[in-house]
Amino acid sequence: MATHAFSFPGRSHGARAAVRGWLPALAACLTLCLPLRAATDELPEWQNPAIQGLHRLPRHASFIRFPDADTARANADAAKPLIDRRAASPWYLSLNGPWKFRWSPSVITRPRTFHLPAFDVSTWDTIPVPSCWQMQGYGYPIYVNRMGSDRLCPWGKMDPPRIPPEKDPVGSYRRTFTIPETWKGRRVILHFDGVESAYYVWVNGQLAGFAKDARTPAEYDITGLLQEGENVLAVEVYRYSDASYMEDQDKWRMSGIFRDVYLRADAPVTIRDVFLTPDLDETFTRGRLRIETEVINTGSAPAPKIKLEARLEDQDGRSLINSPLEADLYVPAGDKMLATLATTVPNIEPWSAENPRLYRLLLTLRDGEGRVLEVVPFSVGFRNVRIAGGQLLVNGQPILIKGVDRHEMDPDRGYAVTRESMIRDIRLMKQNNINTVRTSHYPNHPEWYDLCDLYGLYLIDEANVESHGVGYNPRRTLAAKPEWRLAHLDRTMNMVERDKNHPSIIVWSLGNEAGDGPNFEATYQWIKSRDPSRPVQYERAELREHTDIYCPMYATPEQMESYAKTNPARPLIQCEYAHAMGNSVGNLTDYWEVIDKYPVLQGGCIWDWVDQALRKRAKNGREFWAYGGDFGPPDVPSDGNFLCNGLVAPDRTPHPSLAEVRKVYQNIDFQLLDAATGRVQVRNRYFFISLAGFRPAWEVSEDGVVVKRGFLPALDLAPGETGVLEVPLAGLKLDPAAERHLKVWFELAEDTLWAPRGHIVAWEQFALPPAPARTAAAPVEGALETERTADQIVVRGTDFEVRFGLKDGSLQSFRVRDREFVSRPLAPNFWRAQTDNDSASRDMMRRELGVWREAAASRQVHHATLVQREPGRVEVRFTGALLEGRVAWEQTYEVGADHTVRVALRIDPDAKLPEIPRIGLQMAIPQRYRQITWFGRGPEENYLDRHAGTPVGRYSLDIEEFIHEYVRPQENANRTDVRWIAFTDVRGDGLMAVAGDRLLYASAWPYTQEDLEQAKHIHELPRRNTITVNLDHLQRGLGSINSWGAKPLDKYRLWPKPYAYDFTLTPVSGSPDQWNQRARQLRAR
Repeated sequence: MATHAFSFPGRSHGARAAVRGWLPALAACLTLCLPLRAATDELPEWQNPAIQGLHRLPRHASFIRFPDADTARANADAAKPLIDRRAASPWYLSLNGPWKFRWSPSVITRPRTFHLPAFDVSTWDTIPVPSCWQMQGYGYPIYVNRMGSDRLCPWGKMDPPRIPPEKDPVGSYRRTFTIPETWKGRRVILHFDGVESAYYVWVNGQLAGFAKDARTPAEYDITGLLQEGENVLAVEVYRYSDASYMEDQDKWRMSGIFRDVYLRADAPVTIRDVFLTPDLDETFTRGRLRIETEVINTGSAPAPKIKLEARLEDQDGRSLINSPLEADLYVPAGDKMLATLATTVPNIEPWSAENPRLYRLLLTLRDGEGRVLEVVPFSVGFRNVRIAGGQLLVNGQPILIKGVDRHEMDPDRGYAVTRESMIRDIRLMKQNNINTVRTSHYPNHPEWYDLCDLYGLYLIDEANVESHGVGYNPRRTLAAKPEWRLAHLDRTMNMVERDKNHPSIIVWSLGNEAGDGPNFEATYQWIKSRDPSRPVQYERAELREHTDIYCPMYATPEQMESYAKTNPARPLIQCEYAHAMGNSVGNLTDYWEVIDKYPVLQGGCIWDWVDQALRKRAKNGREFWAYGGDFGPPDVPSDGNFLCNGLVAPDRTPHPSLAEVRKVYQNIDFQLLDAATGRVQVRNRYFFISLAGFRPAWEVSEDGVVVKRGFLPALDLAPGETGVLEVPLAGLKLDPAAERHLKVWFELAEDTLWAPRGHIVAWEQFALPPAPARTAAAPVEGALETERTADQIVVRGTDFEVRFGLKDGSLQSFRVRDREFVSRPLAPNFWRAQTDNDSASRDMMRRELGVWREAAASRQVHHATLVQREPGRVEVRFTGALLEGRVAWEQTYEVGADHTVRVALRIDPDAKLPEIPRIGLQMAIPQRYRQITWFGRGPEENYLDRHAGTPVGRYSLDIEEFIHEYVRPQENANRTDVRWIAFTDVRGDGLMAVAGDRLLYASAWPYTQEDLEQAKHIHELPRRNTITVNLDHLQRGLGSINSWGAKPLDKYRLWPKPYAYDFTLTPVSGSPDQWNQRARQLRAR
């Protein structure tokens, strides 16, 4: 087929034909690649970067051809599954389903002639397509973050582009198909949406083609290879190839045909490609639509009277233009024609993530007799994206990127994600105020883009380019090697050509962590020439010219602010930040305080969305989340659980950090103007929608229990406007002894695609003055007896007894009538089971702060005093030291005849000691006290630097709901600002801890802290017959700058200095209201 184009004038609406300016740019780029062939000619295709494919058809946008307008109209958008939309056309035949399969451990042992129809595969296994063969039991998945050394290289030696054949498994696939009779006279195209890593294709024993780039399609014209009746399709997939050096992303290494495979029947004259540019004028109210269409003629005769027709409609089928756009085309045999149609559309409703307004475009191709040859539908979103004034603007507005990075991963299917999982992800993201996804680090399944167009998410579409393991050294990086330029360009072009018509894509990304050099300059230049309507970014380009956005990784808030102060010309949008590995995402509020301060700072994408662990069953039958090293032989390359960085678990169960993201990312601000009259100022921080679609509501709580709530009149605030809610607080009769809070929120007034009516999109909570009135403490009635033995101090009262250890100052027993509350003594605890951030960089916390791990066990009692303060009150005081005198320590108990034990801890550490992970006291109580009720922040766990998303309230959970299971067991379940916390049995009997002057941190587990430290997977955590209880003063922040060495921000670290706090233990029974009343009495003392 000829590669040039002919022009032919259109008839109306500015119709014309033209050649885009990207062809000269491409020619220049490819010229630089010419010398590489000599150096690589001796290598086979699957190890040769000079060969990206054989017999592949030219790239084109994703679309579906239909025989008539009605069918096209009914299948125009993602409301229907993509596979069903294809099935609605008579010209598509899915090849998904069971295929015959043979796995070979190496290239050498593969069946070399299996592609021949006579080869018998009847005894082979059957494998589903799409799937990853490792998830079907063939070979094993491997996880390494990057192949930075031979030790971490799955094939044992980093030597690009070579792969040892003896260490490269191969999957051989076979199936048959029959072409429908109705396809006679049409060209048959074989389409693969995604295959990892390189593959050959045969039809009826003849080579149809070869391709790389696992994440974009490849198509082959197999018309000349077909036969009547049954046809044999064979595919040989190499697990590794030279492409593996370019696909070195932080993910599981899997392989197979993991996306859809289908056949398509094209007419001799057909629409080959379409490039839509739906833009807006300067007022952002008039749409400007440019439609570039390539029509080809593969027949033997010219097509002289082809008509191209375009209709633009709303979703109800009403036309937006007075008459169809038309162009008459003459398409010579074996050639193509480029036609451009253009029009303006008044009163357009722009597309944005907040208001994803889509219109329908129907492109119809007719023959000279006016008969419809085919109709191609598109969903069109009008929007404008540009960089101006140092900001990224969408429809003229400097949006904020409240984003996440997302790998395509399913815990049971691997790369073969489903539509249902995509929708689940999108709904969860939208419900948690996430507006942007970076497709890290490769183009996603084509249906993902349809769904993001429909639901409303901004996308940063990233090319399948990451050569992280090769490194960034200019002499070594593939980005600087001419022989790899074609591979960089091919992948970039594959992505742009496939995805170019999606309004959800607002930025192109050249790749990830692949060094920098001329190859990226070439890909940048090609994109800017091919699609000037979108900015382009690349992190490794830093502030060089081939990135329009400064998009660093893991910059601190301080570094972001320093950049903003330089008055830069480019916005800073972090491509990755707030590393969410395990119990993490601390200091997110600090990031956004800085972002909100400087217009040039426009957010970023949290790394990342989902833990990439896989579901596995242990020998005892219990399921658990498996990570690197859990599959294959003991010496399998592995980076452990470093791929578990998600805001959600593998099954999409939200981690507690998601509540923090939801709150920090919310788009409405609240400020309490007047607590007495209930005036609350509201600011609409959406960019494109008013607050009219939300219903404001409020509630007042007393000691964490809601006593009054209601709805308020709608507040129709335009973007950026402020208004006032009038909450009817005046006249409310509130308990003066209670702690009162006002919570105000906005919820959806109607159902949406992404959430039901009543879903809360933004909230704020305010403490209402005055502070609770403290009642005078009643004197403790009753008498106490004391006894001092060789190893204990014993205090006895009516129906109860308390014992203290003279050797270590611990509370060893607290017995009330027949109930013993202490299963393990109450003792100091200055350690925590390391979070993933703590244990980063080779067990960092244990190396740097490990002195505190055994600090409590090192305590020495210098003095133990027993003082009878009054008949009903006894004080037991232990003074001494920890760490051989480097920490002064004092622990005091005040036992009351009313069955109370007040506990106070004081420490004064040497200033030369390292920071302290935790300051608190730990004990164990019997397992039956497993129901936990508390007045504090919740319901999710929260920490010193991650508590904005957890309002103060009264909550109740079973111990199994109270804890949180991360993929790798670690510190969890903490609650901050705890006024009181009760551990009770099913009857409501149990033990309560009441905070003193300083609010508590509290947590509990059905296992020990040592269990948490030793377990590597959740199924290894035992369930003890006791519950570990932590009643703490403070705990170190979680941090999130990164997970390989960064500490929490300084203000969230516990530096060595004097600390003191206290709380009271008391038995409880009855109801939570009764416990709260008791807590009030004790806090009044």
